Parts: sequence; structure tokens; C-alpha cells
Amino acid sequence: SFNKRGTRRIACLICAHENEKQITLESTIEFIVKSGMMLAVRILAISLLAGLCFVSAEVGDSEEEWKTRYAPPRCEKPPQIARQTPAKYRFWFYNLTATKCEPFYTNKLTLHGNSFGSKKSCNKFCRDKHYGMCADAKNESLCWKRKEPYLWFNPDTKKCELFMYGGCDPNSNVYRTKLACIEECAEFMDEVCNLPIDEGDCIKGKETRFGYNPPFRSCEAFNYTGCGGNRNNFKTAHSCLMTCAKDSRCLKHTQENSQFFRFFVTYFYDAMKNECRPTRTFFRKSSGPKYNRFRTISECQRVCMRTHKPKFTFE
Repeated sequence: SFNKRGTRRIACLICAHENEKQITLESTIEFIVKSGMMLAVRILAISLLAGLCFVSAEVGDSEEEWKTRYAPPRCEKPPQIARQTPAKYRFWFYNLTATKCEPFYTNKLTLHGNSFGSKKSCNKFCRDKHYGMCADAKNESLCWKRKEPYLWFNPDTKKCELFMYGGCDPNSNVYRTKLACIEECAEFMDEVCNLPIDEGDCIKGKETRFGYNPPFRSCEAFNYTGCGGNRNNFKTAHSCLMTCAKDSRCLKHTQENSQFFRFFVTYFYDAMKNECRPTRTFFRKSSGPKYNRFRTISECQRVCMRTHKPKFTFE
């Protein structure tokens, strides 16, 4: 078996690898070779470590492929905006939150970092690289006998738009259906509440988030994997409802009472706590679409605590 010192060294390598510390595979192999372990044990230890690092590298590469698109580092940090007005100079910067180039005013004449002399140059260096294929130009040249209606993502309007496609030199920003366009470019669209609920691209991780489902006019809980997805993704049911369904009955105020001498028990939805709670009244209160009041807890949960059911497709 391994001696204590050797076992401790291997354990340190594993921990350091997970925490990206400077204990390398090469140094540990050298340590094993020079140690007093039996030859067979040394060969086994080196094989195990090589396998560990190979598998870790493969997993890392696989996870990297699933991550969402990122803007260039230059475009991530906002510039220094002048506090005093009027400022001397007008430049453009890439607003990473809004995913678009916006003007700003400053007293410093600089074009370093997230600062550009024109909107066109800002779009070229930041927006278009961030959008990837969603920034590809529309191609209306004619190569087929006739043009057919297709869709493309317009990075200026941030919408999926119809155009007549003639089949010439197709790029990636060409879609047969609106759903296909939305699925590819959803993270750059402004119509947050109309985006499809997307659980994300990562393999690991599950966090409860809330997304708005337009056909049901409700916010639904779903498991977010931690990366990718789109902006129809809210940390709380309350923030989802306030953004996409301000008129929902699930947001209407209902007084909570628990005194035992109140005869009639009904249920209401508490959006801050995301739960259906009982309340008591002296008299029978009205319920229905205009009120946040339900006869049974199951009815309350069915209306206000929906769970998203993803649609699985096979290609």
C-alpha cells in the first residue's frame, strides 16, 4: 500500500487540481519515482494520476463547449462617465446588460478599453463578436429560381424578421421558423417575456428559477442548470410576475387572517414566499379571476404555482 507521505502528496495533487493550485502532475510523478514505493505500486500510482488528469481535462473541455457566448474582455467593463455636464467628448460603449452599443459623455479623450469613436466601430468590435452568428448580415442575392420567405435575426432591432432568401452563400443567420431563430438568438432579444423558457446548457447544477409562459399567462418554476439560457429567467416568482404579468390575480393583495373563530377558510397566493397560504374570514368572500382567493389549496397551486414542462425534441 502507499505510505502516508505518498498518499498525502497524491491527495494534495487532487485538491490542488480542483482549486487550480500550483502542484503539477509532473512534479508529483517525479516525487513518486524518487519515493521508496515498490515498482508496481509506483506504476499504478502514475497511471491513476494520468487518468485523473486526462478525465478532468476532457470534462473541462466538454463543459466549455456548452457555455453561453461571451463578449470580448475589452467590452465587459463600463467606461468612466463624466459627472459634470456638459462634457467635452461623446463616445460609444458596449452595454453588456442591454447587449447593445450606447453613447456616453466624458472629459477624457481616450479610446482605450470599452470606448469607441463611433457606434459602427463599437458594433464591430463588441456587439458583433458577442452575438456571433446572430450578427451575420442578411443575404438577399438570388441563386434559386425564386426567393422564399425565411427569417434572420436583425442585430439592430434585436428581433427575428422575415426576408426573401434566394439561396446564395448561406450563413448561419438564416432560419426557416421563428422558433428556430428565437432558440439561437434569444439571449440578445429585448422581448424578455416572449422568450421560450430555457433551462440552460450546463450538465451540472440545478437552481429553481422562474420564467414567463405567454400561452398560460403565468410564471412557471423550472430547474436552471447554471449557464446559458436566456433572459426569461427570474430568481423569484415575484420578480417574474412584476416584469411580465403585473395584472395577474396572483399579485393581488389578500389579507391573511388565522383566528380560529373566523368561519370560512380560503387560500391565497403569496408571491414573495411562492406559496399558497390559508386565510379565514367571517363571511364568504368572492373568488374567481379577479381575486387572489381560491376555494382549495390545489386550485391555488394549479393557477399560481405552475411548474414548467420542457418539450423534448429529437433530431
